[in-house]
Amino acid sequence: NTFLSRMFLFIGLIIFVVQIIYFVMFYDYHFRQNRAKTINNHVKNISYIVLTIVKAKNNQKLEKQIIKEVKEHFYINTNISNILPFIDNKKNMSKYDVILFYKELKKRIPYNIYVKYIKQNLLISIQVKNDKFINFLLDENIVFVPSFLITIMWVSVTYIILLCLIFLLFRNQIKPLRMLAKYSRMFGKGEDLGYLKPSGSLELRQAIFAFNEMKEKI
Repeated sequence: NTFLSRMFLFIGLIIFVVQIIYFVMFYDYHFRQNRAKTINNHVKNISYIVLTIVKAKNNQKLEKQIIKEVKEHFYINTNISNILPFIDNKKNMSKYDVILFYKELKKRIPYNIYVKYIKQNLLISIQVKNDKFINFLLDENIVFVPSFLITIMWVSVTYIILLCLIFLLFRNQIKPLRMLAKYSRMFGKGEDLGYLKPSGSLELRQAIFAFNEMKEKI
């Protein structure tokens, strides 16, 4: 019920609301715009690679050359297989980015698409024929940036730091007020603790100066 605790709670609540608003705005901007652009660039590369391999028309020599160039220029591990390298399970696509990746691929590639997140890697298989799958393995650090977690940590840490700074600031401001209350009580009991040095904000200094002046007159 102290003034310090009330002010601390009030200011802390305001900062908390501001941080939440900032987080929501940042989340919306980053995930819906920046992340979408990053994923879209990867999807463009993959769709281009798939269409290029399809145009090779089962020319294995040309396909190998394309895969080699993909690794050199796009830094994407690519291979061609006769079977699906994993059992499709869309329930595993829990990541927002993986779902977005899948949707963007479906817009650009007219084939069956299988996407799965496996051990910090994104595995994509494009079924161009009944017995032909073009597989892409993308490292999570290249495709996804763990900004969601970083943002939460950043917001939490800054919130705690701001609360600590506000607490120290208000405690220093309240200290002269407590001293004034103490001197007033002691003076009321007939005890004289001497001159109380004015400190704190302008209003507090004026109050302390008025107290010292009143004490001298009495």
